[in-house]
Amino acid sequence: MAEPLTVVGIVANIIQLVDFGSRVLSRLEEYQSNFGDVPEAFRHIKAELPVLLDALRQTKAAIDAGSMQDESKNALLPAVEGCRVQINLLDDVLAEVLPAPGDSWARRGRKALRSLRYDTKVEKITSVVRGYIQTLTYHAAASLRPLTVDRMLPRPTPSSTVPFRRDPHFVDRDVLAEIECKSKQPASRVALVGLGGVGKSQLAVEYSYRTRERSPGTWVFWVPASSPARFEEGYRKIAERAKLPGWDQSDVDILRLVYSWLSHEANGRWVMIIDNADDINVFSLSGRDVAFQLTGSYADIIRIPPMEQAHALALLRNKLGGNVEHDDAVALVEALDYMPLAIAQAAAYISQRAPRATVSRYLQDLRRGDRDRAKLLNMDIGDSRRDGTASNSIIATWQISFEHIRRDRPSAMRLLSLMSLFDRQGIPDSLLDGRYQDASDASSDFEEDLNTLTSFSLVATDVEGHQFEMHRLVQFSTRKWLELQGELEGWREKYVRLMDDNYPAGKYENWKACRALFPHAEAAVPCRPGGGSILEAWASVLYKAAWYAGGVGNYQAAHEMNRGALEAREATLGADHPDTLDSVNNLGHTP
Repeated sequence: MAEPLTVVGIVANIIQLVDFGSRVLSRLEEYQSNFGDVPEAFRHIKAELPVLLDALRQTKAAIDAGSMQDESKNALLPAVEGCRVQINLLDDVLAEVLPAPGDSWARRGRKALRSLRYDTKVEKITSVVRGYIQTLTYHAAASLRPLTVDRMLPRPTPSSTVPFRRDPHFVDRDVLAEIECKSKQPASRVALVGLGGVGKSQLAVEYSYRTRERSPGTWVFWVPASSPARFEEGYRKIAERAKLPGWDQSDVDILRLVYSWLSHEANGRWVMIIDNADDINVFSLSGRDVAFQLTGSYADIIRIPPMEQAHALALLRNKLGGNVEHDDAVALVEALDYMPLAIAQAAAYISQRAPRATVSRYLQDLRRGDRDRAKLLNMDIGDSRRDGTASNSIIATWQISFEHIRRDRPSAMRLLSLMSLFDRQGIPDSLLDGRYQDASDASSDFEEDLNTLTSFSLVATDVEGHQFEMHRLVQFSTRKWLELQGELEGWREKYVRLMDDNYPAGKYENWKACRALFPHAEAAVPCRPGGGSILEAWASVLYKAAWYAGGVGNYQAAHEMNRGALEAREATLGADHPDTLDSVNNLGHTP
């Protein structure tokens, strides 16, 4: 039987080693964040450290559960001690070669050159650590195996977290074959890049369904990357679907939990689709091309251009039922720059107004709009990442749709106006139904208004039908259009009051609701009013969201929101008001 001192010693050593190893890993991550990347010699050990820490935690869990044999405890004590020695050696090397924040450029240069001399030493440390990882993992897994059989639920059947239905009008333009070719090998990575509206997400959705058809035993995960909050939520859905232990705990590191699960081959094959991975801030990368960072090779980047004419015509005919005069159809898809999103919107407009609306008449309206709405089209209302010489005809398409909706169903346009102010993903129906109508909307119906917007492809509904998504450019164009109508500020005020009424206090018991609405609270930050009671409401939204952000460790967001709330409350309530003092207290307690 293992001596009590042995058990206490190994547990204490593991706790100390996990703490020390985490600080070393944080040091490497901080260096990467500040300087763009770690020296090449340290890249492998940086990747191995999280695995080592996970193996140590699993070992401690097995000991705590009482499932580890005495012989294993005795055998692992030298291995844990050996890990400690290697991490100490690594820490010493880091002190020699990684620049400190106050180092001069000359000193940084000398340290960079010095790092070359440590390549062999770091490689040796990495090799030894890998051996210890295998030892720890083997003993932990062997110890937990009886518990796994007795206590754990059956392994879930692989499935998909893709939140969108398959498009019955999808047109295969040969890109999928290239995606499949580049994705054949295990651990392959492919990035789709192109203009907003060219169909990248639709290609990814179709690829996901084909993957499940071809390989039902493969997991397919969809992770939106439009913001850090959305990225984390995508990982949380993976953990929930895979039934990972602790996924629903508020203090769990969900990114680390899912990463660890994905890293084990025993959990099966999987495909992950990261949607809208075009903001480098989401991944904390330096100023390099995001697609290259995600794939590691420009050879694995597939550029998605606008459609070829034949594919664009096929899409238009699929949407309109095939009865389209050829010359008019050719002229229309050409005027729309062969953009799938614009073609889908045009087809929806024509279908809804048929038989009076035709492809020819729509084309005339589009061209007339380019002249009559020169003021709108000359404004910077396109995607800032688009080529400045490219046509903005996709914006002209949206302009026609906006005016048609306002004329035929004004309440639907009011719904779109409100939705344009939310974060573009995960817009809950509970914050829309009954929140956008005015006195003239006595006969309005939320479902009918929503149907109008989805028929124009301005809004997409998730699989369960309770949340909605908008294209980034649709939201941007809607807000610019409202600004030209003199209505944007009114809708911003409505949105701020809506968020103030519905965003809960950031205390622990409200964290689930806070997490779901946090991206929408962030979207309220640019809506700062000029003053009065609406400015107080805006400050209240920021205060509650900052409270939650600080509680979950998102200190940068918490600090910025607390600062905004404090300034607004000082301006409206005065420095001595209790609400102002609460903001002072919150800001003071934010690291």
